[in-house]
Amino acid sequence: MKSNHIVTAALIFALAGCSTQANDKISSGGCTIDAKKICQEIANKPVVDSMTGLELDPRERAETQPRTDREHTTFQIPNGPLMSVDCQINTEHNSVVYAHVNKGPQLSDNDWQYIKSAGYCEER
Repeated sequence: MKSNHIVTAALIFALAGCSTQANDKISSGGCTIDAKKICQEIANKPVVDSMTGLELDPRERAETQPRTDREHTTFQIPNGPLMSVDCQINTEHNSVVYAHVNKGPQLSDNDWQYIKSAGYCEER
């Protein structure tokens, strides 16, 4: 009986931790940074084989890279901070399975204007 309470408590804490992580997005003034869009842009870029220097087609990419490719990228906000983004891309389907903008410095109103004009606001 006592172990059931421990298991129940552990599940509640685990679920609470998951919901906290899911809400960990950077947003302001009705704009949430669309990390998935940034990662999809990476997924859509050509992949060049480091051995041959030749561009891989989608089939070769799926065969030569891990099924889920982990990428880290940055993008510079003009006259603002360098933003850091972590991505996981399914190489077989060329789709984003995970995207996360890492917390950085506080963004100014000008930074948010750039993010909006660049099309990096999540559509709701």
